[in-house]
Amino acid sequence: MDHPAESSITQVLRLPELLELILLHLPQRDILLCQRTTRHFRQTVEGSIRLQRALFLAPDWHLHGRASPPYAATTTPPSDRRTKPENNRILRRAFDANYPTVTLHIENHAPIPSESAVGQRGTER
Repeated sequence: MDHPAESSITQVLRLPELLELILLHLPQRDILLCQRTTRHFRQTVEGSIRLQRALFLAPDWHLHGRASPPYAATTTPPSDRRTKPENNRILRRAFDANYPTVTLHIENHAPIPSESAVGQRGTER
């Protein structure tokens, strides 16, 4: 036998998909610092859109942040829940008082044009 048998941990960490799933459970700072470990770790972080989103280096257009308002999770169906984007904790720590933590949330309560048109036709008769 020329090569010693690889440990189970080494085999798991060699697979980028499994390494990505493991790294997604780490805090932002640890994901950033783990890139110093090996080239493979760095390539995994650089090549993973999910890890890039966790580091706020790529946009996430789906807004899987916390539900707004807090009771929305129990009172509204999942398809109607509005979510807010997460704040970048590293930037908040670095810029403390200068980092905006308020997210503008605009709601449109105007009637849908088709509903208002139907209502108007009904009153004309």
